[in-house]
Amino acid sequence: MATNTAMAVLGRSHPNDAGIAGEMRSNPFLRLSENSRPGWVFRPEDYFRVQGTLDPAPRIRQFVLIPTLEHTLDDGILLMSLVLFYDQPWGEAACRMRDELLETGRLEMYTVEEPQRIEAREEVRERSAMLPEMVLSVFQRDSLIHDQIGMLRHYQHEMSICMPVFTRSRSQWSRDPHEEGTLEGSMPLDAK
Repeated sequence: MATNTAMAVLGRSHPNDAGIAGEMRSNPFLRLSENSRPGWVFRPEDYFRVQGTLDPAPRIRQFVLIPTLEHTLDDGILLMSLVLFYDQPWGEAACRMRDELLETGRLEMYTVEEPQRIEAREEVRERSAMLPEMVLSVFQRDSLIHDQIGMLRHYQHEMSICMPVFTRSRSQWSRDPHEEGTLEGSMPLDAK
């Protein structure tokens, strides 16, 4: 069984307050599923209808990208960029990835040569100001992307990053609770 360790909700920034404006059903979301093999699952939801644009792959309700371990977060942003902005004049490497996603609904990054992966990621970073606001929630400290959060400084779009302040979990074998962080105040988990 896969474990969801992070989720990003995308949308238009609220003009007066922080957060994302609009109805949630029209906001695309991206979730990271981990265990034996990580995967980003991207669901555009009603995004294209609400935006008044053509859905590039109407029969595909979700897109799956198997990321590289070293660039899991970059690869998730690449996925949403290529699907949401499919009609942009992307470079050759990004176009090949986009075409495979729109045709099959799936892309495994390790099947793409490293120079093409690098080229596509750099292009997305350079054009990231066009991306919608992203609210990224990382659910666990041991998520693949927990230590990759710093690379987000290379992106220009609006974002909020939510990290756990407190977690309580139980082992299915011992049922003993394990707690990290505190519920006293708002101290982040890493600032114990």
